[in-house]
Amino acid sequence: MRRHSRTKECEGARTVHVVELAAREFKAGRALPPERALPVYLRDKVALTLVEQGKA
Repeated sequence: MRRHSRTKECEGARTVHVVELAAREFKAGRALPPERALPVYLRDKVALTLVEQGKA
C-alpha cells in the first residue's frame, strides 16, 4: 500500500511532537526504566455500558 506524501508529512509532524513531549518529561525527571514503561491509552473508555446508557 502506497502512502501519500501528505500522510508522511503528518506522521513526521506527530513524531516531532512526541519527541518534544518526551524530552520535556525526561528533563523534568519523569523518566522510567524500560521495564516499568506501560502504554497509555488516551481513549480507554470508548463506549458507555448499558447501565450508563440507562438501558439496563
